[in-house]
Amino acid sequence: MMEFHDIKTRNDLADSLEIPRKKLSYLLYKNDINTFYTSFEIDKKKWWRSKN
Repeated sequence: MMEFHDIKTRNDLADSLEIPRKKLSYLLYKNDINTFYTSFEIDKKKWWRSKN
């Protein structure tokens, strides 16, 4: 497996992630960045109570 600092190109990245190059290009360029993240809020009082 390639070391992170050895990755220089998209092809190197795809090979390192063991995914097809076309799939990497799709993920990078075809998807809207907002589809990767979900916003949510955590009620701190309830969260702390449940962790104790």
